[in-house]
Amino acid sequence: MKSTHGGTLSTTAANTTQADTPQNVDADDTKPELLHKDTVYHLLQNERRRLALRFLREVEPETDLGEMAVQVAAWENGVTTEAVTSDMRQRVYIALYQSHLPKLAEEGVLNYDKDRKHISRTAAAAQLDRYLTLDDRPEAPAETGSDQTAHVAVTAVGLLVLLASQVSAGFNPLTLAVTLALVAVIAVQQFGLPTLPVAN
Repeated sequence: MKSTHGGTLSTTAANTTQADTPQNVDADDTKPELLHKDTVYHLLQNERRRLALRFLREVEPETDLGEMAVQVAAWENGVTTEAVTSDMRQRVYIALYQSHLPKLAEEGVLNYDKDRKHISRTAAAAQLDRYLTLDDRPEAPAETGSDQTAHVAVTAVGLLVLLASQVSAGFNPLTLAVTLALVAVIAVQQFGLPTLPVAN
């Protein structure tokens, strides 16, 4: 501390300010915020939003709206980009421009310049990658053993009811033969053909 004619000059405050100031802070060295599961669900529940994200991941991480619209329209209609008609492209273009891209940009998974129609992928989009597949259509669940058994049981009951009605109405050999044949077919489908012993 030094004394002057104008009073006392303290260097403590200046030193404290310098010590508290962070050095070499990189403003871009920040991780994106984790997306809430409800946000993820809302973003991915729409097929065109999924396809837009898929385009940025698989085709170009930075693109313009026209190029994206053509590819998304091709995926939607199961055709090549060369086969996309102007109507196909226009429907996708308008929906992306007015609704889907602004929503994705709002949640931070892409950058969208609406005036320049320029789109680029952000680091936050990586959180959605595991939900994006080559085919966005859900696969039909495989039929389990219990489902197969239930199906066979319902069919068998139906055949028994048919047989009982025929018996009550009067014996019909043809109906009996058809019923037994159907039972045999169902048994083969459910349990397979029997294996015959082979003599050594």
